Parts: sequence; structure tokens; C-alpha cells
Amino acid sequence: MGEARRSSRAFGRFERGALLGLILVGAVGMLIPEVRAQSRVAERARLGASVTMVLYRARGRRADSNPEPVRLAQTFDSLDAEVTYLRKVLGIEQVTPVHIRSVGLMPGERFQDGVFLGDRTPGRDPEGMDHLARRVIQRTVALNSVSRTEASLSVALIHRERTIVRVEGVGVRHFETILLEGTLSEEAGEPHAMLMTITVTVLPLAHLRNRPRELSAPCDEYGRVLATGPEDVFLPPVLIERVTPKFPSRRPMGSILLEGIVTPEGRVINARVVRPFDREMEAFALEAFQRFRFLPAQLNGRPIHATVREEVIFQTVP
Repeated sequence: MGEARRSSRAFGRFERGALLGLILVGAVGMLIPEVRAQSRVAERARLGASVTMVLYRARGRRADSNPEPVRLAQTFDSLDAEVTYLRKVLGIEQVTPVHIRSVGLMPGERFQDGVFLGDRTPGRDPEGMDHLARRVIQRTVALNSVSRTEASLSVALIHRERTIVRVEGVGVRHFETILLEGTLSEEAGEPHAMLMTITVTVLPLAHLRNRPRELSAPCDEYGRVLATGPEDVFLPPVLIERVTPKFPSRRPMGSILLEGIVTPEGRVINARVVRPFDREMEAFALEAFQRFRFLPAQLNGRPIHATVREEVIFQTVP
């Protein structure tokens, strides 16, 4: 998180591996009406939704006071294409991607995380946690219900205890993208708008990826995940400082997915590779990941150890 420094290229393409080529068999239509109705109920119980959220910052823009979402004419297969649409079709010129996340949700499930707004230079004198926390947008998305053709979502963005965006029960069709926006409270005089696109893909539960507890979960210092109840509120770690390894190389460079434990002090321990890209690069990726800095996770308002997964992206130097 907190990736405001990354260009839109660095975000790469949406995680679409499980999104394309899925075909729902239409044999239900051959059943007698009573069985068909029962089958539809059972089918809905087996569905979830992959929700991809891209957060943007638009300097000099005041958000539209109309809270209704804007439904984009199409869903894009790359961040560059979506940014071009926002600029050329919707006329939002100074728009910059801040963060992208995909999460797989079941009906009745919600996911909360935080996005850091700002730049941090590695090695800079540490700022107080309270000061850094004031630069975090808290995001909540809940999947209320889902059918084969549509999902109902509730979404909120909150900054410094002020609601920027809040929508309840908005319907998003399968493979549709909507746009929400709100005005960011800024101490400087220039207005800023926060925009977020949301793309929904309805999937069988067995195909859901990036489940909330895969992305981050409360744990003890040894990485053993702690049990939580419905009344518990868990906020994952917030990435505030990223290290990007750079190499002089002609080889294609990609990213390596790593997992580790973020301590209550915001440091990474027990790092390991989850998805390799290049075996020769794993040591560099682990070293970079261990230099990442986070705002620690919180469980019911208290700092806690937590598992976290992050991509380490390699860049080439000319």
C-alpha cells in the first residue's frame, strides 16, 4: 500500500487470470420448474465475487456532489487503458493512480484496509505513527449479495474520521466497472478528489483468489494465525515505504510475491517467497521486502503482529 510514487506502468495489468474464460453451464434451463428454482438457490449459495479496486488522486478537482456511481462504458484490461479513459472520455485530467487491490469475497463478507497517501524516502528519519496515520485512507468494501449477473456492494472511504465516499447496496453487474469519487480534506488550499473504480467479476467460490485472510491476518510472533470473531475489527498493515530493486539487465523484469510477518513496530520478519519470477532474483526480493516499512496492523484498535503479502517489483536501469 501507499504506492503513490509508482507510475501507472508499475501497477501492471489487473490480476485477471481467474477472470476470463469462465463459462457457467446453462443446463439448469432443462430442469422442471421446481428443481430449477432449487438449483438457482443452491447456485447463488456457491457464488462469490472478485472485487478489483483502483484508487486515484485528482489534484485541483472538486468531486461531484452527486453520490451516484458513474458506470464506465467498458471494463479495461490494463491500468493504462483505464487512466486514458478517465482523462479523455470523462475529462479528469490530473488523475494519478495511488493503489490497486483485488479481493475475493463471499456474500456477507467485508474487507478493510488502509492506503497511505504520500511519499516516503527510504532511510529518512522516522515520523511519528500518529502523524503517518493521518495520511491514511481507510477503505471498507462489503459484498451484500451476489447472483450470476450482479453483485451488491457497500463501500466506504474515510480520511481523518471524515467520510469521503459511502455507498450502500450499489449494484454492479458481472464484469462491469463503476467509478466513485469524493473530496479529500486537505490542509493546503488546493482541492483534491479521490476516485475509485470498482470492477466486479462473479465467480464460483472455488475460483476465488486473494481471500481476505490470504492477504493479511492477525497472528502471533511466530506466524500462527489468531482466531477472531464477527465482533472483532482487524485492520491490515499499511505499506508506507517500498524498496524497488534495480538492475542493469536486458532480461524481462517482473515481480515476486512474498509473504512475511509485520511486527507492531512496522518491520518485516520471517519473509518467504510465495510466487517466484526468477530464482536468481529471490535473494534480492527478500532483502528488499525486509526493508519495507508499514504502519502496523490493528486488532480492535491495538497494534498486533500480522501476516502480509506484497509484490516486490524489479526495474531495469538503462
